[in-house]
Amino acid sequence: MRRTHQKLIGTLLATAALCALPTAASGASQGAVVNNAWVALWGAVLAPNISPMGANDWACKPTAAHPRPVILLHGTYQNMYSSFANLSRPIKRQGYCVFAYNYGSYPQGLGIGIFPAIKGIASVRSSARQVSAFVEKVRRETGAAQVDLVGYSQGGVVARAYLKYDGGANPSDPTLNKVKNVVGIASTNRGSSVLALTSILRYFGITKKAHDYLGPSSRDLRGDSPFLTDLNAGGDTMPGVNYTMIGTMTDIVSVPYTGAFLNAGPGSTVRNITLQQGCPTDLSGHFTLPYTPRTHGLVLQALDPTYAGHVPCPVRVPDL
Repeated sequence: MRRTHQKLIGTLLATAALCALPTAASGASQGAVVNNAWVALWGAVLAPNISPMGANDWACKPTAAHPRPVILLHGTYQNMYSSFANLSRPIKRQGYCVFAYNYGSYPQGLGIGIFPAIKGIASVRSSARQVSAFVEKVRRETGAAQVDLVGYSQGGVVARAYLKYDGGANPSDPTLNKVKNVVGIASTNRGSSVLALTSILRYFGITKKAHDYLGPSSRDLRGDSPFLTDLNAGGDTMPGVNYTMIGTMTDIVSVPYTGAFLNAGPGSTVRNITLQQGCPTDLSGHFTLPYTPRTHGLVLQALDPTYAGHVPCPVRVPDL
């Protein structure tokens, strides 16, 4: 049994090394397409600044069919490659300009910030400001008036913070919105319990020390945090924006999984999708939700309601 485990770990590391090798594509270092979330994570560790395949081609110009670039926002303690090593290319293949960004860095040497591949650590408001600057860069380079945002886990919350606080949406005149569609994949819109870790830490009186190590985002994403209370006050949505929220019944981070869902406010639309609806065999959990082809099909539908491609129904086991 021990030799089997050693062989598995060796294979995983070797595969991750191959996946992390950059390929030249319009000046961007891009990692290979990976079908496994855990292998992608190792690839990201070995090459922290690598882009997912198809992303960050700054020569890309939007087409009439797909006029809005798609910006991918990764999850907490991940980065653009570990979150989107499998989802970026299907979007690119549909003719979109695709961009991704490592946001939420933490001072190296402080807590979990010692690991250069780990992002999404800073406060969500800080990350939203970084995303705001990145959106402006994408709009400037592509000439697009608007973008679409696809956020995984914390990425969906950062997208909403950008809309509400940092100029992504204009409630007084939605025609001036910089974002048309927001797609959330297992977004922690009501906070993250992480298997009730927050409650356990609070019980033992070590919440502050834990958050000092884990970074400000872990504090912001508590269900009862002042940040989430303010973000969700006055309604979940912004006028003129279409929201699609994808959740999975096997989520162990956003608990209950319906916490990923939103309520539509005036002038917006919301489509809340449970992954298992119409497909009980796909049990992908929080960490693997961006890697199931069913999610890929649902994302493409959300970005373009006229998308006629097949939304698969694979057999997939939960994360743990």
